[in-house]
Amino acid sequence: MYVSALQRARDFAVLKALGSSSTLLFCGVAFQAVVVTLAAAALAVGVARILKPVLTLPVAIPMSAYLLLPVTSVVMGLLASGVALSRAVSADPASAFAAI
Repeated sequence: MYVSALQRARDFAVLKALGSSSTLLFCGVAFQAVVVTLAAAALAVGVARILKPVLTLPVAIPMSAYLLLPVTSVVMGLLASGVALSRAVSADPASAFAAI
């Protein structure tokens, strides 16, 4: 999420120049972060369940880990995207139209 938001800094500057609010930009990036991190958490749970019987060592995954994983991933995704977005939104909107 951090890299994605940084790569879209120019897009954010264009949206700011067109009158979009920082709150609206954050909500869009936050929604993307929640979707991506929840998908990654679901994939992690699936891979863990597939690999558990394959491993020769006994593996115990407590139920609390399954409950804590989505919460942790969403929080970390929001933090990463929030930091990047704050940096991208602080850019001057006029810089979006400067020559490359």
